[in-house]
Amino acid sequence: MRSIRTQQTSFTAGEVAPSLTARIEVARYYSSAALIRNMLIRPQGGVRRRPGMRHLYTLTGGTDGVRLIPFAFNVDQTYCIALRSGAFDVFRGSDGAYLASVTGCPWNAAQAAQMNRAQSADTLLLFHPDMQPQQIQRGATETTWTRAAITFTNIPTYNFGTGAEAVISATRGWPECGTFHDGRLWIGGLKSRPATMLASKIGDFFNLNVGTGLDDEAINITIDTDQLNAIHQMASGRALMIFTSGAEHTIEGAPITPKTVERRGQTRRGIKRYTTITEVDGATLFVQRQGAALRQFLYADTEQAWQSTLASLLAPHLIKNPVEITARTSASNDDADHVLLVNTDGTVTIMTTLRSQEVLAFTRWETNGQIKSATALLNGQVFFAVLRNGTIRIELWDEACLTDGATRQTTGGPFSSVSGLAHLNGLTSQIIADSAYLGTATPSGGSVTLPRAANTAEIGLGFEARLKTLPAEPRAQSGPLIGRLSRISELTARVLNTGIFDIRGQPVPLRQVGAAPAAPLDTPPPIVSGDITLRGMVGHRRQQDIEISQTIPAPFELLALAYTVRVDA
Repeated sequence: MRSIRTQQTSFTAGEVAPSLTARIEVARYYSSAALIRNMLIRPQGGVRRRPGMRHLYTLTGGTDGVRLIPFAFNVDQTYCIALRSGAFDVFRGSDGAYLASVTGCPWNAAQAAQMNRAQSADTLLLFHPDMQPQQIQRGATETTWTRAAITFTNIPTYNFGTGAEAVISATRGWPECGTFHDGRLWIGGLKSRPATMLASKIGDFFNLNVGTGLDDEAINITIDTDQLNAIHQMASGRALMIFTSGAEHTIEGAPITPKTVERRGQTRRGIKRYTTITEVDGATLFVQRQGAALRQFLYADTEQAWQSTLASLLAPHLIKNPVEITARTSASNDDADHVLLVNTDGTVTIMTTLRSQEVLAFTRWETNGQIKSATALLNGQVFFAVLRNGTIRIELWDEACLTDGATRQTTGGPFSSVSGLAHLNGLTSQIIADSAYLGTATPSGGSVTLPRAANTAEIGLGFEARLKTLPAEPRAQSGPLIGRLSRISELTARVLNTGIFDIRGQPVPLRQVGAAPAAPLDTPPPIVSGDITLRGMVGHRRQQDIEISQTIPAPFELLALAYTVRVDA
């Protein structure tokens, strides 16, 4: 029997598909994992417990049909707008406070969940092929919001077989998407002319008068190629990007005029209908039409061409037919961008990316309930719409929370009960008081009694954070371990600001007993940083891996693993 020492010091390749568990010749094998749940990849290499979600508000009416939309009034004032059947609700971006509701809106639940958008200055436009486009505006105060239908003028006509008719109308349907680009409002995916796009007069966004083709007049263009090109999304960037059911196109020019406008076909992948798109680090991310792949549409200077590269190549199993994408750009406590894909099964797939450092990692987040929508604001705040216990709740990514649907209470003095928990009634919830885990309770009547008085408390729904490494394959001269019996005789985990957690289902001892400066046994388990070594691990296997889990709500960040593998001769 021989011993081999090996280590894993990075997880920046994230969770990879089961089909890659034998690709030991690939360098990324040694920075990947077989499973990462409810954790977040650090671009520096480590992996940490994901933040909790703080409860903000319970929406009224319906258990489905919701879409969250970001709204930026200016750089400092941002908002989350929650579309639901016949109404929308507004939440302040800085702290998640509920501000207003507007009812009497013309969309139903299904349309709300499929809505596309565009924003210019203080006006948000909403698009759906079965609804006249709408505009939402903030008034003089942040509690004043209005909604109105958009009236286009000088709409181009088309002969549908019964004479010339306006291409958009209550009879012929409406545009599916739109964006602002080069001083114009562009709309596309007309219900009766799905491959057609219209661009307004410059500076006159609702005027579609093509006139005599002067430079500032409107544009009417149809994508005519050898395949179906129903327009589903548009985005403004280096060029005007057009995402259709079968291909990706661009319209380039400086400036774009009725005489110079030219559509150029780029790649042939196609986008999934009604999914949102997002821009990260120069690339526009979109879900491919079958809903099983995430692609990056970007211009490659080296090849002088547009490409649709496969971002989810190593983790296709985590792409579960997403319904929308949003991106949280790097924040003060995190240098990477995090792309959130809301899957149809209620989970969220997180892509952590930092292109300059070749970081591209996928993980999955799960919660007690189903996440229906998510959106990231300009200030980095992320809002979630979560279906729990028959209602939709609005929750906020909160680094201070260790649970979901969480309510935190601080009153300035000791208290024995926590109120404001109607959203948790009947649900087994975890109690954290003065940084100590005190077990579970089931709120009733919107409150819960604490096991002991505390100065601060958090009540919320627990979740399990899990990590499972790929099979151990030390880079030994004697060759791979595939098929050989082995066991891990010693393991060291280097952690940062970490509370209690388990390795292979067994609690890891964090507290010293008997030796100074050991804390008294009646204090909460310590938060530690440094190396934790376990010896005497048993169990011969043909595939050795490390399983780490955490069900107790506590901080957790793993920087590296090092272990000794004893291999049978």
